[in-house]
Amino acid sequence: MNKTTDKNPHIFRNHRGSTLVELLLALSIFSILVSVAISGFVQILSNQRLLLKLMAATDNASLTLEQMAREIRVSTNIESSLGGGPSIQFINPDGKIITYFLETSTASGRIFRKEESVPNDPNPAVRPVTADNVDVSYFNAEVPAISAAGPSRVVLNIGVRVAERKIKEINTYLQTVVSSRAE
Repeated sequence: MNKTTDKNPHIFRNHRGSTLVELLLALSIFSILVSVAISGFVQILSNQRLLLKLMAATDNASLTLEQMAREIRVSTNIESSLGGGPSIQFINPDGKIITYFLETSTASGRIFRKEESVPNDPNPAVRPVTADNVDVSYFNAEVPAISAAGPSRVVLNIGVRVAERKIKEINTYLQTVVSSRAE
């Protein structure tokens, strides 16, 4: 026998171990805390994905507005519907008739650019300007009436949205004003 146990035979009776119930309780509390942390992490990742989609749609809409603005600055005979509308038409420096318009016949709206060599061209070049994954919900081009002395001004408004099944649609609206230098 050991000298320590010989002197005090009850030394180990005061030190108790964990019971099975205590271990199960600690394990269940730990698993609850881990599941709460994981669900929070999953929600953060979902929000980040949504934010990235919205940023991509907004960037694409901004680039579309910039492309239109560059063309309008050097164009003449700028026309839109009275009070604004979902299309704008002008003549570029090459003498071609350019029309930007909103097409909503598919599941998501897109802005297209149509180029005609002559009025009512039977084979116009039509191509989308916005990306496939961008849903354009709103497009308005307005040419406000100003004095004959000043250049034509064009107000372009575009709205893009991201639809997620867990939340409502998130809409972002962009606007720019362009003055034609060609007139």
